[in-house]
This record gives sequence, structure tokens and C-alpha cells, in this order.
Amino acid sequence: MGIKKIFHFLGGVHLAIFLIAVSALAVIAGTFIESKTGSHLYAARWTYENAFFLGLLTLFFINILFAALRRWPFKKRHIPFLITHLGLLMVIAGTMIKNKFGTQGQLVVWEGSGSQHLILPHTHSLWIEKKSDPLNPRFSQVNLDTLRPSIYYPFHFPQLKLKVIGSTPHARQTMDTWIKGSHAYIAGFPPIPVYEWNASQPFPETTSYNYSLATYFNDWNILAIRSDQLHPALQNAYLQELTLILTSKKNKEEILRIPLSTALQQPFSFAGKTISIRLNIPTTMIDDESTLSLQILIKSETQTQPDNFFIPLRGQDALRIKSEKSYWMDPCFTVDLVRTKPLLFLIGDHAGDCRFFAFDPHGRIHFEQFVASHLKTMIAYDQGFGGYGVQTVVPIALFPTGRKEKENAEAEELIHTLKEALVHHPELSPPLKMMKQACERSALDFAETCVQFLVDWNAESEVIYHGTHLVKLAVMAEKLDWDSVPPDDRHAIAWTYKLLTQLNHSIQQGEDIWDLLQKHQWPLLEQLRQSASLSSVQTLPTLLAQQIASLVHYLPKLEFPTVKGPMMHLALLSAYFRAYGIDYQTLFPYRVDGNENFDLIAKDWKKKTGNIELKQAMVFEAPLTQKIEPQDAPIMLEECCPGLVLEVQEGLESEKIALGYDFSVAGMKWPILNGKYALRFQPVQQELPYRVRLRQARQVYYPQSQQVYSYEADVLITEKGKSAVEYTLSMNQVYETWDGYRFYLSGIGGDSGGNSFVDEKGLGLKRIQLAVNHDPAKYYLTYPGALLVFLGIILLFWKANITKLVRPSRPE
Repeated sequence: MGIKKIFHFLGGVHLAIFLIAVSALAVIAGTFIESKTGSHLYAARWTYENAFFLGLLTLFFINILFAALRRWPFKKRHIPFLITHLGLLMVIAGTMIKNKFGTQGQLVVWEGSGSQHLILPHTHSLWIEKKSDPLNPRFSQVNLDTLRPSIYYPFHFPQLKLKVIGSTPHARQTMDTWIKGSHAYIAGFPPIPVYEWNASQPFPETTSYNYSLATYFNDWNILAIRSDQLHPALQNAYLQELTLILTSKKNKEEILRIPLSTALQQPFSFAGKTISIRLNIPTTMIDDESTLSLQILIKSETQTQPDNFFIPLRGQDALRIKSEKSYWMDPCFTVDLVRTKPLLFLIGDHAGDCRFFAFDPHGRIHFEQFVASHLKTMIAYDQGFGGYGVQTVVPIALFPTGRKEKENAEAEELIHTLKEALVHHPELSPPLKMMKQACERSALDFAETCVQFLVDWNAESEVIYHGTHLVKLAVMAEKLDWDSVPPDDRHAIAWTYKLLTQLNHSIQQGEDIWDLLQKHQWPLLEQLRQSASLSSVQTLPTLLAQQIASLVHYLPKLEFPTVKGPMMHLALLSAYFRAYGIDYQTLFPYRVDGNENFDLIAKDWKKKTGNIELKQAMVFEAPLTQKIEPQDAPIMLEECCPGLVLEVQEGLESEKIALGYDFSVAGMKWPILNGKYALRFQPVQQELPYRVRLRQARQVYYPQSQQVYSYEADVLITEKGKSAVEYTLSMNQVYETWDGYRFYLSGIGGDSGGNSFVDEKGLGLKRIQLAVNHDPAKYYLTYPGALLVFLGIILLFWKANITKLVRPSRPE
């Protein structure tokens, strides 16, 4: 009797109602949890994927099965009922089989390549590779059902014992680059102590080290600190042992030689003007390192605003003095920065990021940032079995590359360029033609003499040449034939010489060039302003001289200056050059922005010394280590990145290692047991019976719009032993195989780290991410079961209608 009651209870309507109510509550709870946490995985683990929910499905199966068996012995009228219940049993069985044996994962394929390795998200495994034969490496995957302490023996490496001794549900993975704990590490140097520093403390001194890997610059100063105050630390480090040298351009005598740190503290006087020095290291130099410069402010008593010059400390124009007004001339002195030894400065913050600075002997600054959580590049030694490292290329050449060497090399290159051009007998402009004839009369090389004149003129920072002429220039100047100059050109020369000389004198007294031109009602003032703002090569004196030449027919006649002595010859020649837009900056073709190289200096140095092995940069490396820091787990389980501590043992040899979870299954495998093995903590990989090859991925735009309409991917899907199937996957177009594998296009574009290889037009190397689902019971249970349920319901309704029609009506 008791068994019969249990039988009827298990197949009764009361249990069915109870199960339906509990299921509804479970669904409500899951929806509520997901809405509050934003985590589908969190809700699923408490409801849909929980053993409790599997128990509900089992009870549903029993209830439906016993409800059908209660009709025994079956009769013909039970057929619709039995068909419906059989279909429900098949659907529930199919659901349970799918949950147990089904597959749902991600497949990543790069354009031009293929893959058949499915990544199962939110699973855990250890991927082990043995360094036996580089051409035929051996792999093994150990699936981790739990992260609790356990012992595993890999299938392919039974001699290897993997013991999980600790784990954390969420960890922050960082890479220690140059600074590790209390020391910094650079290959070729001994361990370097790291100082904790803040702005209220004295700044630590640098230490000299011998670089065992260098053949030049063997002695280096190195300093490593840990501080979150980047800007003051960088400025203090840069100023150490750095000397400022100012030299007069006229007599080549030193004006000033003091530590730059002293020069920054107070102004000094020279040639009746006050000179102030400022070091411009912006606080945002990570984003705007182009503004690194040494500023020089020059002010006379009559000036209201100082003339602002600056020397870039990085880039192609490094060490070259430039004017903020860009339209007039440089100051009457040169500026050099000198330190006895190159300096390497490492600063790490408390977040684990490290910044690598290199200061060369001439004051240049090289900078590179190494973010602990996202390194741009790294080095793998012996395919990772030898470990990993970071590298920086420091543009410190193994030969002098100061301002003087730079200017001399540029002059030599200009001579070489002119000589090559003259081989083809070009048509020279009138001033160059006259100078060439004078050189021929003097038996002088035209290219060398011309460049010498331009360099000397540029060095003296005068609008019109008034410098101390050299012997070659004096000999050439005496042979200049001014009678051969056309009348219009003589008129332009006279006006250019007079106007520029007067303007130069007034500007040296502190007057503004634009105020002067406006005061004298210069007719083409606005055009001159526009040309000066647009031109990056020609200076304002040259632009003004060209305007004079264009207006020569409208200017009053001016007597040509009396030419007496070589200096006057050269002054008029400079005016002639100005009228035709010729000066040193205009002719020299290498003054461009961008990264600096030392090709010209190296070429000149090789020519003088015969040394053909001149390195323009030095490469520094440091070992890379992984650090796992336990963190509070986020509410969204999808964002959890677990950490694992393993003890790996083979025979008597053992080693411990901490591993962070690699979502992408494409990260680094960390060496262990002296590089004999390499490990990676990752999701489970499962090999599919299908291989997907990506031919092309693309973005489809709305007509005449930059808005993306759809994503498409042309793929080849190959089953083992069969020919490939061509198919175009899209957002709404899914490929399904005969045995229940469905391929969805879920993503296109960037890599796992968020870096995109696709531009706004969808060009370039692309990758796609496919969502792959496999339901092994779909065609055998789920779909047929649903069909039976539909058929049973139809038969139930049909039976009810037939019964109603044939049932006799009651009498009134």
C-alpha cells in the first residue's frame, strides 16, 4: 500500500504543481541575481548550473514518467497523452545530456590561418610542454576540476607530479621588469640597489658601474628609485653632473660654464642682456614628450617681453637652438650640455610600472615606459624555455654626437650634396652663379666655399653677414663682380641691405619686428605674416627680402652701396642670397622632425677615423618575472582571474611556481625545472572534429556612411576525411553541421588584450571569434521530443473535440 501511494505521488499532479512552483522561484531568483550582480555566470552557478536545478529536472522526468505509467494498462484513448509525455521525457533527457556532454566555447581564427581548438570558458587546466625536440614538442593538458589542493600526473608525462598547494579566486597579474623588490636588474651590470624616495628627502646620488658588454662608454652612472613622484624625481636625476656651457659665436670664447642646476636658480648678464635658463620637463611627458627642452629667455632693458629660445632634448632637432618666434635669428652664443658619463635612471612606482630613462653625454633624454599589466613587447629566450625578458634600444651612439659634431656633419653633407648636383651642370640662381664665377677666378672649390659662407653666416646669427670672414671667403669676396649683376637685382640688393640692417639694429635694441614694419607702413605686411606662419624653413628676413625683390619696380631708386673690403662684399652677397631665398636653413634638407638618428655624424666620423663599426644605439635587457597578487574577487565572476601556486616534481628535483590565469590561451608558458618544462594556467582546450579556416573578415557599412551595418566572415569548414565547405558567417547567419555543431560569428577585430589590428575601414590583419555550440542529443531526443509534444497536444485537442461532438446532448 505504501509503495502504491509513493507511486501515485511521484506521478501525481501535486508533485507536478510543486515542481513547477519551485522552478518558477528558481528562475525568478536567477533573474534577480543576474540583474543585481550583472553576472550571468554568477546567476547560473546558483540556479541553472547548480546541482539543485539538475535535481529539479530529474524530478520532472520522474513525475512525467510515473504520470504516464499510472495509465497502465494502456488503452487506445491514452495514445495522445502518452505521446505528449514521451515527448516531454525526450526533451528533458536531451536537456540533461546537453548539460552533461554538450559543448559551448570560443574558437579564435586569424585571417589566412585555421584552427580547430575550442576554448571552453570558465574552465581550468594546466598546459604542459616539454623541451625534448624543438621541431616536435610534446604537450599534455591536465584538466582541473577544482582549484583546491590536489595532485595530478599528466597523461603524457607520468614521471611528472603536479601538486596544487594554493590558489586564489582572483589575482592581479603583473610583470616585474627592470625593478624587482629592492634591486634593479640590467644585463651586463651587477644588481643595482633601489632607493625609496619622496620629494621631502634628499635625492640619492648616482653610482658608477662598469658595463661589461660595452666596448665604448664602459663607465655608466646608474640610479634606481621607487617613487610615485615622477616629475621631481626625473628633474633631480637629469640635473646630476650636468654642466651648462655658453660660448660666444663671434670670438668662440666661453661665456659661462656652471652646473645646470646652478644656472636654473638665478639669471646672469651677457652683452647687456639678462639671460634666464629654464628646464622644461612637462608633468605629462608620457603623452607629450616632444616638449622636453631647455628654455633660454633673453631680455634687454628696453624689451617688455623676453626673446624665447629653446633647445629640444629629444627628436631630430635635439641640441639645436630654436626660436619660439621662428621668424628671426638665433642668439649670439651657442649652448652645450655636457656630462662626463651617460646616465641610466630607473623609476618604479608602487603600482609596479617602471620608467626607463637614459641621458646621453650631450643632454639628450631617452624615455620608455613599461606598464606592469600590459607590456608592448618582450623577448622569449629559447622559445620561452629559457625565460623572458624586456628590452629597450637607447639612442646613445658609441661616438661623439654633440652639437658641434652634428653641425659639422650637416655642413659636410651639404658640401657633398652640392658637389653631386654640380656634376649635372644645373642652372644656378644669379647669386650662386656669381659666387661660382668668383670661386673659379680664385681657384677655390665652389661647394666648399659656398657652404663655408652659409655656415659662418648662420653661426654668427646676423641678418646680414657681418662676421669675421675667413681667408677663403676674403679671397673669393674680392673676385665678386658686382657690375655683372642686372640693374633690378642691384636695386633689390641695395634695398635689402639697407632695410634689413636697420631692422636688425632696431630689434637688437628690443623693438618688435612687426611693430616696426607696421610703423613704417610696409605694404605687404599681412602677406608677410601669413607666409611667416606657414613657412617651416624660411626665416622672416628671407621672406622680407623676397618681398623687396618682388616690389623692386615700385621702390624709389637707391644708390648701390660702395663696396670696400671683403666684409662689405660678403654683406652684400648675403643680401643677394636673401633676395633669392637662399640661406643655410633653406638649403640644408635634413632638418625635419621625428626620431633622431646619427647617420650623418657616423658618416663624417667614419670618413675622419676610418672606423666602419660605429653603433648608433645600445640595447639593454632585463629578465622578466611574473608576480601574482591576491585581490578581492569581483561580483561578476566573468571578470575573475584566478591564481594558482604549484609544486612541480620530477624525481628528486622540485620547484614551486605561481601562475595567473590566461584567458586567451595565447600567453606565455613559464619555464620550470631549469627550462625542461613550460607551464600555462588556462581554460580547457578541446579539439573539434571540424577545422575552420578564415579567408576574409570584413565590416559592412551603410551606404555613404561610416556606421557599421554588419560583420561578415568567409570561412572554409572542413570535417575530417571530407571536402571543405565554403560559407559566409554573419551576425544573423549561422552555420550548423549535421551532427549538431553550430558556428556563430561573435566578434571581429582586436586581439585578446584589446589591441585592434583593424582600421576604421576594416583593412589590415583581422581575427574572428566564433561561438561554437554542440548539442549531442538535439537530433535524437530534443527535436523529436518537441515534435512529439506538438503532435500529442494536437491529438489531445482533436480527441476532446471529437468527444464533444459524439457525446449525446442532455434532454431539456
